[in-house]
Amino acid sequence: MRNVSLFLINILILVWAGVYLLFISVFALSVFFFTLSPDFHVPKRRRLRGTLFLSLGISTAIPILHLTFFGNYVKGFEKLPHLQYWYYGGVSYVFGGLMYVLRIPERYCIGKFDLFGASHQILHIFVDVGFILHYFGAIDSFYYRVENQCPVI
Repeated sequence: MRNVSLFLINILILVWAGVYLLFISVFALSVFFFTLSPDFHVPKRRRLRGTLFLSLGISTAIPILHLTFFGNYVKGFEKLPHLQYWYYGGVSYVFGGLMYVLRIPERYCIGKFDLFGASHQILHIFVDVGFILHYFGAIDSFYYRVENQCPVI
């Protein structure tokens, strides 16, 4: 009976993984096809571009949030402290994206941030910080997986 329940749990995990991968893939493909369109690069589509990129970033955060707060065996950061890198990297991406979409700081100081400190440059700084945090999260996740065997085995 225990083997059957473990099998069903694994099937449920695969179904959730499939749903998440489909969800993320739809956002990734929409961003890909929109960026190929010349109409997408005009200034009036700036908010749409930012919203699509933010949606893609947020869609990748949903599986990690589910794992952390709704998983049977996970109790937040106490059990998996390396997930903090993933969260803070995501926050960095979203913060940079919001700065870009809302055009901060050039919205409030017109003409002062034309060469340095524009929202597009700030976006890239926060994306780089998020990338570095995700890199460290991936390294820590790898070592966690090497040191801790799967509880099903």
